[in-house]
Formats: sequence, C-alpha cells, structure tokens
Amino acid sequence: EQYQMSRRSKRRLNYQRQKERIRSMESATQSMTVVSEPTIVESTATNGVLAAMEGTVQGQTGWYQTAQGESQYWQVDETGQWSRIQ
Repeated sequence: EQYQMSRRSKRRLNYQRQKERIRSMESATQSMTVVSEPTIVESTATNGVLAAMEGTVQGQTGWYQTAQGESQYWQVDETGQWSRIQ
C-alpha cells in the first residue's frame, strides 16, 4: 500500500525543498564571499589590466580602458570592491 499525496501536499513539499535549496545556496555563497583588495592597475592597459583614463585616478571610481581599447566605468567602494557600471 503506497501513500498518495494530494496536489497541495506535493506543492507544499516542493516549495519547502526549494526554500531549503535557496538557503543552502545562500549559505554557500556567503562562505565563499571574500573581501578583495583593490585591483592594482598599470598606467597603460596591457595583459588584460585596466588603465585609468584622463580625469580618473588609478584605483578609484572612474573611467578605465581595457587592453582591447574598450572604455568602461568602474565604481570602487570603501572596502576596495570593484563593480562595473558601464
């Protein structure tokens, strides 16, 4: 004799499993998060390193150029975390 679950019970169980997976992923992500030091960049873009463009102080928020010549805007927060804005 096998127990048959109602649709509602199955949905509830699936919802609970999904929430647990999300909690596990959030926990794993938090344990992997490392505060990184600011990226050290050179005065010219070489080897994939960003170079500050005119009007931007190297290592601070502003416009940078990639080794391929692409212009990108990067924000550097108080912890030294870099985020690409444009």
